[in-house]
Amino acid sequence: MSKLAINMFVLALGSLYVAESSKAESFEIFTAIIPPYTSSLPLDAAPTGVMIEIVMAAFAEHNLPIKTPVRNLPWSRSQQLAAETANSIIIPFARTAARDPNYKWISIILDEKNYVYTKIDLPAINSLDELKLVNRIGVLAGSAQDSISKQLGLEVALQPVPSNKQNFEKLALGRIDAAFSQGLMAFEALQELPEDVRKTIQRGAPVGDLPLWAATSLNTSDAVIEQARAALTPFLKTKQYQDIIKKYQ
Repeated sequence: MSKLAINMFVLALGSLYVAESSKAESFEIFTAIIPPYTSSLPLDAAPTGVMIEIVMAAFAEHNLPIKTPVRNLPWSRSQQLAAETANSIIIPFARTAARDPNYKWISIILDEKNYVYTKIDLPAINSLDELKLVNRIGVLAGSAQDSISKQLGLEVALQPVPSNKQNFEKLALGRIDAAFSQGLMAFEALQELPEDVRKTIQRGAPVGDLPLWAATSLNTSDAVIEQARAALTPFLKTKQYQDIIKKYQ
């Protein structure tokens, strides 16, 4: 083989390597039905929910493929599988101390706040210190509030449930003393209750910020994470991002 032919062969191999290394990976989204972040996940139509819409729109802008259907599972199961699966995307995900070392964190998607909800005939709870005095606290099982409450040493008081709506139903019936939730999620759950029931429930002052992230497994390469981050970070500054959020407020 001539020197020219060898050089051309090397250049061709180099071009092939660059093309393969820059190829967009296929991502797999793990979540649960957590309105309004992930509101519905029909198999024959586009999923809905503010977090789903943001991620899918951002990835579409950068031609990053997403496996379908989106993995809609019980929240604890989604977290387990997302932690084990390369190129996973788990949303909506709060970055708590317990979760931090078990995932790689891609980007904040939405800024949220924590609140404590009580019956209107009881004093409002406006701090985590006040929450420590409560005997029965309702939380969504596997949620950030579940984790935060455990860090505060409140395991004995916790009453985890599979859906946030159940928290507020139990609160309205007096079966718990407080419901601990983030704002948008609580607002969505409360809309499912009759108006006269909603009027019996009050929200205290914010008891902490809760940025919601997109995260992935420790098995996901840094190069793949950069692909996802390059899609998400600039999208958060666009009008399309703001328009999606307004749909759910």
